[in-house]
Amino acid sequence: MSPHVKHKKFLLLIALPVSLIFLFWIPYGLISLQHSASIISDYHDLPNADVAIIFGAGIHADGTLSEVTLERTVAGQLLLEKGIVDELVVSNTEVAAGAMKNYLLENGTPLDDISIDPFAVTTPDTCRYEKNQNEERTIIFLTQGYHLPRTMYQCGKLEVHGIGFPVESLNMIEKSELTAFETFSIRTTRIIREAALTWMSVLNLYE
Repeated sequence: MSPHVKHKKFLLLIALPVSLIFLFWIPYGLISLQHSASIISDYHDLPNADVAIIFGAGIHADGTLSEVTLERTVAGQLLLEKGIVDELVVSNTEVAAGAMKNYLLENGTPLDDISIDPFAVTTPDTCRYEKNQNEERTIIFLTQGYHLPRTMYQCGKLEVHGIGFPVESLNMIEKSELTAFETFSIRTTRIIREAALTWMSVLNLYE
C-alpha cells in the first residue's frame, strides 16, 4: 500500500468520528442558540412571574433529593422568598414530587405556595401539566443550564413559554460535600444525555 493511500485512510479514520461527534451536538447547539435570549443567569435580573416550575430529576434510594433535584428545589425556594414568584410547582413522579414538597415544607416554604404535579416522568409531562392548567400565567423554568434549551423547546411545542433560570448559577452542588470530580461527572454525564435527548426530541421520538 502506497504512503498516499495510507495517508488517505488515516484521514478518513480521523474525519469519521469527528463528523459523528459534530453531528451529535448540532441540534443541541442550535436549540441552545434559539433560546439563549430567554435564559437569565442572575436571579437579580429575573422578572417577577406567577409561578416557578421546578423540574424533577429523581431522588436517592433513601428518599433524599438527588444533587440535581436539590439544586433546582433550592432555587425555587430562593425565588419565592425573594418575592420573584408567587407559587412553586414541583413536578416529578409521585414519590419524588412528594420528597421535593417535603423538603420545601421542612425548610419553611408555606404549603399554600406549593403545587404538585405528581405524574411527570419526562420533561414533556411537566410541560403538559402546565398546558392543562387552562390559565395564562407567567413562568420561570427552574433547571440546570444544560437542560434548559430542550425544556424550553419541548414546552414551546406545547405553547408553554417562559423565562429560563440555570440553577447551577447558585453553585449549590459546588457548595455541597461532593468532590470536584463528582461534580464534574454529574455535569458532564447530564449534558451528554441532553444532547442525545435533544436529537430524540427533534425527531419526535421523545414526546
